[in-house]
Amino acid sequence: MLPESENPRWLHPVHTNGEIRCQEFRVSIVELLANPAQWHDKDVVVIGFAAVGFEHSAIYIHREDIEAGIMPNGLWLELPNDSLSAELDKGAYVLVRGKFDAKAGGHMNGFNGTIRATKVLLWGR
Repeated sequence: MLPESENPRWLHPVHTNGEIRCQEFRVSIVELLANPAQWHDKDVVVIGFAAVGFEHSAIYIHREDIEAGIMPNGLWLELPNDSLSAELDKGAYVLVRGKFDAKAGGHMNGFNGTIRATKVLLWGR
């Protein structure tokens, strides 16, 4: 793994006490699922297929994952108050910015982590 200052996925550098630190990382859902401890409590930006409904709010790698019920390919998604929940009831590809929590499994602990979103934008529209 590259040092933070040389990482091409490094977004929004912060300079404190002469040291450059990463404020958020652009990652894939696959990386969060494969190495949850590495990303725990870090600000991340991911793109995936989000769907929101009764007792369900998650982001998946692909649309087909939710259609086939492949829950291990998804992460629980906590939406901000001003989110697009109405648009996401049928599902849509989105860009999500938020904090990853590897220890929170969402509804009935059915997921391998949670993204606490601060911003959700429709992707590709």
